[in-house]
Amino acid sequence: MKFFTISILSSIITISKVSACIPPCWSEKLGYPCCKPTNTEILEVDKYGEWGMENGERCGIHIYDTNMKCGPSVVTYDFCDNSYCNDVISVDEDGTVWGFDTKNKKSCILDIKESKCQSMIKSTCWSALLGYKCCKKSFSPLYKDKNGIWSVENDKWCGVELCSDCSNVQNIDEYGIIWGFNKENNSNCVIDKKDEKCNAQLEASCKFAKIGYMCCKNTDKVILLDKTGSWGVENGKWCGIN
Repeated sequence: MKFFTISILSSIITISKVSACIPPCWSEKLGYPCCKPTNTEILEVDKYGEWGMENGERCGIHIYDTNMKCGPSVVTYDFCDNSYCNDVISVDEDGTVWGFDTKNKKSCILDIKESKCQSMIKSTCWSALLGYKCCKKSFSPLYKDKNGIWSVENDKWCGVELCSDCSNVQNIDEYGIIWGFNKENNSNCVIDKKDEKCNAQLEASCKFAKIGYMCCKNTDKVILLDKTGSWGVENGKWCGIN
């Protein structure tokens, strides 16, 4: 009986030591769990790392180094380089804003007190500066205030991200909000026509969006010409020919 008890305790101690040697799961900061160590089938690779699938859900493929020596259990993170400040990954409850160092493949902290980084965050994921993450999946605008447009994701408020590229108009909703698409984050975003850079991109790509009309996608037949420009019709609606 004593031998059996000692064996169990030894196993527990061994497991604890092994667990302490496993580095933190990088994909958790992106909102996804890591795959089990036995699951190494790569289904997708992006700037963050390699992805697999478990139980019908996306998971990050973790690299386990069996030769890694056990050290202190405290994990430290560096501040991100400012070049990563336009890509907010998540926001902790204590207000810590996380980015991802794609070069070194690890999570890092965005320095929101640094003016350049703060400015970059404000121009994209502005809600991170208020302690809220940006919406990542499909959503509908629920509330608008002086800060921006808000929605709800996983029962928590999230800010609707501003587009960094305003030349790709996807839709104009009933409230006159111009929607674009962020290819890097694979998420919808709002085009801010009041922003000088954004306004210039709209002028060059689809100036009609600024007055509430989509640009024609499948026709270049001019039906009307006025001071704004040339107009066509698609699906029974006026559209601008840019």
